[in-house]
Amino acid sequence: MESFCTGLVEQAGVLLLPASTYRSELTETPADRFRVGIGRHDPAPALEALDGWLRARR
Repeated sequence: MESFCTGLVEQAGVLLLPASTYRSELTETPADRFRVGIGRHDPAPALEALDGWLRARR
């Protein structure tokens, strides 16, 4: 998942954080997850960039 997130930010400018960022000693952290944070007033451009990047990877 780290390489997925790295490729996305490098190629499309969209930042997703892999689950490994949120490791805890209390529970296991799945390696195949990421978190999406919508921290913008208008998230549409970021979501469109994510959509375009995903479609290009097919």
